[in-house]
Amino acid sequence: MINKEKHSNSSIKAMVKHGGLVTDREWPIYLFGLTRDEHEDWFIRKVCGHDLNAIMLDMLNAVTHKMSEWWTDELEETGKMPRKLNQTEFDELWRISDGAIEVIIRESEIRKFLKKNYPKEFIYKHMKRIGHISLEGRAPVAWRQDRFGQYHWTICEVAGGFADVICVTDPPFDVPERFRGLRLPLRKKGRWKGTEEDVYVVRFIGTWGKAFAASVLNQRVKMMPERFYKYLSPTAKLLCRVITGTNYSPITLDIVQCAEILSWKLEKMNIPLKAILIEKALKELVRYFLVDKISDRKGKGESTCWTIWKRKNWFYLPEPEKQSDKKTI
Repeated sequence: MINKEKHSNSSIKAMVKHGGLVTDREWPIYLFGLTRDEHEDWFIRKVCGHDLNAIMLDMLNAVTHKMSEWWTDELEETGKMPRKLNQTEFDELWRISDGAIEVIIRESEIRKFLKKNYPKEFIYKHMKRIGHISLEGRAPVAWRQDRFGQYHWTICEVAGGFADVICVTDPPFDVPERFRGLRLPLRKKGRWKGTEEDVYVVRFIGTWGKAFAASVLNQRVKMMPERFYKYLSPTAKLLCRVITGTNYSPITLDIVQCAEILSWKLEKMNIPLKAILIEKALKELVRYFLVDKISDRKGKGESTCWTIWKRKNWFYLPEPEKQSDKKTI
């Protein structure tokens, strides 16, 4: 058990060093209700909020990565994960922040984490959209202690949003007084000279938000590699989140499922054209070594589907082929 824990610590540390961003482990399942376990009795009936788009979810990943710093910093210094929060400690964090877990992040940190030089107006628009995501259904979001003192994720009904997003440079009547002191002085040099850097306070609220924050703070996470954020198209990113978010391989996706993932309206959809776009996105995942291979398209119309094989150890690029490994003629 100790060896397994050491291996986990070193793996996460290596992934962070390689530019990986910390994300919640169950995020794709929350969003799309993906599960294969016949014993699970949870499902998501409805997700809404400005249609889920790839950039908004990237911004959320930057926020979760920032939230993880309390343990990734310690892991970097000591090589060990800090002790996980118990229920009392987590409830105290929740209480002192007025029923929320708060994350403070600058626009420059978002650019740094995502490896993209996004304009400030672009960041603002998509950060604000995080606050519009809501869901309805049953999910394992209650962190409860059993009679033996062990904590488990318990299934309960969830509904509504999970985060409030505050930009401290918004008009004062939109910003609680206690956050106004977070404003920064105007930049004195560089491309953004003379402008004020935006600072965001993301408050995870409600049953879903509390569970989401608890997962990240207590190291129940997964990592997405740097090339995911730098190179993939928005369509490929959304499909990649689902494929890598499952715990099995291969995974079969039909065009109806893809339409739901990509927020396409099935009744207005040109299926042959959309099938071409999906295949193009899946080929990106092969090109950037996130999946191993995809099957040829099967079926017709709404039965159109693809089978995708995840690449083992997909986080990392493959090792360069050694000269001695090459076949000689």
